[in-house]
Amino acid sequence: MADLEDLAVVIAEDLNGVDARVTSVEATVDKIKLANSSTGSGPPTGTAPVGWYYTDVTTGDVYRMEA
Repeated sequence: MADLEDLAVVIAEDLNGVDARVTSVEATVDKIKLANSSTGSGPPTGTAPVGWYYTDVTTGDVYRMEA
């Protein structure tokens, strides 16, 4: 029974580590999204890097550049 309790503790610690890493990755993704976005009036012109977001502040339309 003690072995099962030890295993449960190890699993719980591993899950806590995974949660911490997920939180870190989510924060990084949010920063990337903010860094890869711009706003302006009217639809976007020209080309932008894949994954770039553009928001038309006049209409609220959001454009995402695709591959």
